[in-house]
Amino acid sequence: MSDITREEAIKILKDTLYDEKTPTDYLKAVRMGREALENQKTGHWIKEWHIDRFEYVCSECDCGEEFQTHYCPSCGAKMEGDTEQ
Repeated sequence: MSDITREEAIKILKDTLYDEKTPTDYLKAVRMGREALENQKTGHWIKEWHIDRFEYVCSECDCGEEFQTHYCPSCGAKMEGDTEQ
């Protein structure tokens, strides 16, 4: 199976869910999604002051969030380690 990005796998899964597909198509989508998760990037949150509040910024894509989560909602990176201050 070829290397695909997490975003490509999510698109394939979404397309598969909303289109009429065969069981083989579903299986292929799940396998591709699993492969993408195995190759998933990791990052950490960076706590930064923005105007009037702290914000947590993803080290992979610079997306700012109000709260820390286990995964970046923008790029999907799994957040590991301590928050950088």
